[in-house]
Amino acid sequence: MHTRGRGRLLVLALLLGTAAGLVSSAAFQAVAVVSPAEAAAGWIATLDTDQRARGKLPFADATRTDWHFVPKPARKGVQLRDMTPAQQEPAHAK
Repeated sequence: MHTRGRGRLLVLALLLGTAAGLVSSAAFQAVAVVSPAEAAAGWIATLDTDQRARGKLPFADATRTDWHFVPKPARKGVQLRDMTPAQQEPAHAK
């Protein structure tokens, strides 16, 4: 499910739970919905210059849509094994 959809479902569940007295209104303060663009920008900000060059492609790049779940030798991007734990955390963020 799209990240925005999960966030909306979470908010709906909190609203219903609050109305039913099952969830306190304080739970709303713990909800943080981040757009995919914000999540990507946060991850990119953790990368060094070389990683950033491998992790970003111009939108018009022909290889942008040439991807597969199995890594391709010509385009590996930034691999998790090459990232620090501080870089891996935002890479795994939902």
